Amino acid sequence: MYDKRAKQDALDLWFSMPGEMSVDDFAAELGYPSGSTLRNWIKADPRHDPDKCQYRSKPVLPKLEAIRRVAEGATAAQAARETGLTPQQVRYSVGRYARGGTAALLPAPARKRRKGEAVDEGKTRRASRPARPMPCEQPPGLPEELPDDPAALKAIIADLELSNAALREVLAVLKAGAPALTNAEAAGCASRLEGAFGAAAACAALGLARSTYYYQLDALTSPSAPPDGTAGEVERAFRVDGNSSRGYRFVREVVSRRRGRPVSEKVVRRLMRGLGLRVCYARRGRYSSYAGEIDAPAPNLLLRADGTHDFSAGRPNEAWVSDVTEFRLPDDGRKVYLSPVVDLFDGKPVGWAVGTSPDARLTESSLEMA
Repeated sequence: MYDKRAKQDALDLWFSMPGEMSVDDFAAELGYPSGSTLRNWIKADPRHDPDKCQYRSKPVLPKLEAIRRVAEGATAAQAARETGLTPQQVRYSVGRYARGGTAALLPAPARKRRKGEAVDEGKTRRASRPARPMPCEQPPGLPEELPDDPAALKAIIADLELSNAALREVLAVLKAGAPALTNAEAAGCASRLEGAFGAAAACAALGLARSTYYYQLDALTSPSAPPDGTAGEVERAFRVDGNSSRGYRFVREVVSRRRGRPVSEKVVRRLMRGLGLRVCYARRGRYSSYAGEIDAPAPNLLLRADGTHDFSAGRPNEAWVSDVTEFRLPDDGRKVYLSPVVDLFDGKPVGWAVGTSPDARLTESSLEMA
């Protein structure tokens, strides 16, 4: 029915803009094919990932801002650039708002999928798509004339309360110093709004995918998740109680005693790893059989008052210096020792001796030669 070129163009355009439109809206904007046919094409394409969400509803606040800019005279492309949406999303949001107000911009109610429960998809197909009306003349907000229908008034109030509550939750997190909301923080805000507005509306207002929301809830309520304040107690037990020299066993014992209940060893080790808490162990020194000098050391005649040495001489044989140097033979790995005696007047060696042991006999031999 459709040639390969048209099918390939439609699929390339669909995969070039993931998450921007639903399948039905994309088919309507493109003009072909039907939504069901396009779904079959997408599923058969190798680029399709069934585990990845192909469509994610955008937050309500950017949509309202885009509608306000369009009402002020901006084009869909200009409003899209200023709000982070696509032109298709701007035109679609304008049409939805003109037909149903702010409530029409919210996604369908979320259906929680639990283990062992049947899921009723309840999918409905659109028989026909009416022509979209022109954008509204007034920016979104409270209309000049309130409707007389109590249900419509309640819907308007609910939308405004949801927007205000979402903004309050976001501001409460941002005031703490975070530059942007993380998924865990957004999930916490959505959980506080869920009781009053529902999970779907709360996630839509915060720009959070419902799958991410439920994943973060499971992570927060997981038995392996550390309780609030555990990281601070672990760091205090390591640095203060353990003086940065005790391991995770000591830290776990201190934290468990303070909390009055046992804390998981894995939680303590994970927190210590994340905080960079590591015990500094003393390195094992190299073994040496040297037990110190037997006789009293000779006076250091070359030492100056400022702690430096005077390695100079005014005439030959005025000052000699000696040293013992170790050499390792490259063939068999044995060691030999050189004991030279050097005249400080001109640096000439006046005596030397070589041996396999750095003992007194070696140094005496070099002195006898000098």
